[in-house]
Amino acid sequence: MLDIFNIKNKPHAIIFSYNGLIDINSYIKKYIKSILNDSKYDEKVDSLTYIDLFWFENNSEIIKKDDIVTLISRFSSTGTEKSNKKFYVIKNIELCNKQTTNALLKFLEEPFDEIYAIFTSANVSKVLPTIVSRCQVYPLVSSKAEKLSLLSSFNLSTQEKDIVIDIYKDLDNLKYDVENTNLHELIVFSPEMIKAKNDVVMYKKTFETFRKKSYYEIELIVKILLSLTKAEGLVDILDSIKLSPVKPLLFDKIIQLIKH
Repeated sequence: MLDIFNIKNKPHAIIFSYNGLIDINSYIKKYIKSILNDSKYDEKVDSLTYIDLFWFENNSEIIKKDDIVTLISRFSSTGTEKSNKKFYVIKNIELCNKQTTNALLKFLEEPFDEIYAIFTSANVSKVLPTIVSRCQVYPLVSSKAEKLSLLSSFNLSTQEKDIVIDIYKDLDNLKYDVENTNLHELIVFSPEMIKAKNDVVMYKKTFETFRKKSYYEIELIVKILLSLTKAEGLVDILDSIKLSPVKPLLFDKIIQLIKH
């Protein structure tokens, strides 16, 4: 496979694709530093203080069309850094809505010198084909041993590690959820929903807990249930959650889908 980090002429747009827990931020920073090819910028890149770098996590807060408009406006002028190289990173590009991708597409169609687009995706098949066609797709693969090593700093049981490896593709997303949600509680709660399908008392109890969860937490619950049950219909549920459906109906639908 082509070593994208060492080739001289880097593509103006790249998608790092991966399927499994990986420290994607390290790869992105390594790639940016390989383009700058000057160690004096290394610390700035690592700390994300390189001025001509826009970085969008694009997870719980999805990037909007206005963000792209601002990006284009900023990048239309001469770079602030002496290198005159500019970068924009959009993680989870497959999560962007149509308005955002259309605005982005116009920017990609006429690439400017010294402007580099870096995207990441855990599912390239869900990325707008016209975006993919204008990028070089570079797959990143990590072994289970590497994934377990990434999890060594988290206090997780063996079962929880297996679930995390299954549902997370980006180590940084995992760090975000550990810091901003009670991930352990969600992992413990999800199997209770499976038990609730045949127990009226448990059904009521789990629903009361479920309805208090944010839609982002519910999305995590569905991902955990998908890992535990492999119920294919849950994939469609993940898409519908972004529309903020009525929670009682959503709960009932999930329970029906995880019935064996």
